[in-house]
Amino acid sequence: MAECAASKSGVPVFVMMPLDTVKTCCGSGLNHRKTMARDLAALQSAGVEGIMVDVWWGIVEGEEPGMYNFDGYMKLVGMARDAGLKVQAVMSFHQCGGNVGDTVK
Repeated sequence: MAECAASKSGVPVFVMMPLDTVKTCCGSGLNHRKTMARDLAALQSAGVEGIMVDVWWGIVEGEEPGMYNFDGYMKLVGMARDAGLKVQAVMSFHQCGGNVGDTVK
């Protein structure tokens, strides 16, 4: 691990994914999957360390209390891994679309 850290200089950059990356209807799919794969590869080529994604609890536990569906997020993690990127997952318990600049309804 120290060997990798020594080869890079500067501050690692993580790019925030769009708020609607995972489909809200069922949590098991991704929006814009084809363009996302291309964009992740472009980020890696640009020297980005990884991505950051909000894990919306309303999507994860959306179908029934106590039943959790991380499928869409796991697909994203797999795509990021395939592109050579790390993932920072932020657990978001507030309503998506409730903040200034949120475009998701």
